[in-house]
Amino acid sequence: MNNKKILRLLRNQPIKWKRRRLNDGYQIKCGNKQIYLYRSLTSTNDTAKELGESGIPEAVIWSQYQLQGRGRFTRSWLCPQQKGLLFSMLIRPEIKANLLPLFTLFAAIIAVKTIKPLCASLPLGIKWPNDILLADKKLVGILAEASFSGANLNYLVLGIGINANLDFRDFSPGLQAKSTSIKIETGHLVSRLRLLRSFIANWERHYHEFRHNGFDFILPHWEKCNITTGKRVILNKQGQNINGIAIGINDSGGLIIKDDCGDIYELYAEEIELGQNMK
Repeated sequence: MNNKKILRLLRNQPIKWKRRRLNDGYQIKCGNKQIYLYRSLTSTNDTAKELGESGIPEAVIWSQYQLQGRGRFTRSWLCPQQKGLLFSMLIRPEIKANLLPLFTLFAAIIAVKTIKPLCASLPLGIKWPNDILLADKKLVGILAEASFSGANLNYLVLGIGINANLDFRDFSPGLQAKSTSIKIETGHLVSRLRLLRSFIANWERHYHEFRHNGFDFILPHWEKCNITTGKRVILNKQGQNINGIAIGINDSGGLIIKDDCGDIYELYAEEIELGQNMK
């Protein structure tokens, strides 16, 4: 089967996954990335980690459905088949462990750059560290998982879920007020394949500069994309709520907040709730 036929199959029409047509694990090339295609997986991150352990240098794993998709803090990520863009990137950057949070921010910046042209008139931005909000509702989640040998990084997996063509009824009652999709906000279906290709193109366009400049690349893009800095935040630390203001990020990608007593905190893996902008 040639690539043109494969691309037609992968658009937003139902896919007939017949053995003679398109097997699980079928590979296509997009830019410099090898994409592995699947009908259904337990988790794209799990498969990416299996490929990472097998020694494959770098890859993108894209599945039409996840049986046990997950986000941060072991939360589940549920998405109807063929309505979301669910993929993981397996990469092997030569970096120090303390700089790994910058990769989550980089992936979030690339997601904003990819989605913004589709909904230019709507508010879109990054809630630190890994959520993209559209019209103040969650649109994208990012989960980073790494493998180490001692202090050496073996590989990094970035799992990305984009609510592309979900309808309001596709969200559980508990998420309907907090989550959205590109289709809900714009009224238009989006090609998930084009979305993935655009993400990869944006990644490759900026990756070398990010790897070379690190935080100096992240900071101006973060300041342009983020919806966290300047807002009141609530941080739950050891069962106690701490109220403060997000004042920026540090050079490792951690969030800096100043609480109401004037104490400074630097966050790396904690969860925050956003309040109103400070004037």
